[in-house]
Amino acid sequence: MVVIKKLVNYFLSILIVLFSFRGFAQDSTKTKKLGLIVKADVPLPVADLVFSKVERDMSLTVEKIINRRNSVQVTGTYHFIKANANSPDSALANRRNIFQIIPEYKFFILKRKVCSGPYVGAYLKYIRDEEIWDEWTETINYNAYPNTKNTHFFADYYYFKYAIGAITGCQFYIRNRVTFDFLFGVGASKTFLVQKVSGENIGTVLGSDLDGRLAFNVGYKF
Repeated sequence: MVVIKKLVNYFLSILIVLFSFRGFAQDSTKTKKLGLIVKADVPLPVADLVFSKVERDMSLTVEKIINRRNSVQVTGTYHFIKANANSPDSALANRRNIFQIIPEYKFFILKRKVCSGPYVGAYLKYIRDEEIWDEWTETINYNAYPNTKNTHFFADYYYFKYAIGAITGCQFYIRNRVTFDFLFGVGASKTFLVQKVSGENIGTVLGSDLDGRLAFNVGYKF
């Protein structure tokens, strides 16, 4: 019930944002369009609710139309995992909090409609990935008294990642308002790791890796 309540609150928040922008658009002018699209990756939280007991996702994207074939957008995402450390779904931690900010540029290949159809572009990405271990381990020693010993282990890891890559996708509209946007991208990332154990910094690590983007956004054009 708590998960369902959180999901309902998430969708209600999206609707409030959409209708707030719509009201502003109608009050500001009736002759000029804002060229603004507000959208969210709706299938992702639904998939989490159906297929996963420990993962939850939320996202919100705002896109600004520059002209017929060019637009820019900024996406904010939040990914949460809460599981037992011994679970295969735990991603090696009791809890994870992943925040992403992703600015993107989109160039639309066709000229027939404003920012509609297939497109190519590029993205930048900033990620803060926090992994938290907080658990007790019981050790049994039959030669000692008492024969059990409880050990508390706590560790907190912060990963800061910057990424750049290319995207491709397709965007279309229903009645020129309701927006659907499928996006896929690949790139490279650079990771800066600040590792904390029991509140003490023990070192930093620099590394590079592959990076990716995948989203199916649903929204409204103002």
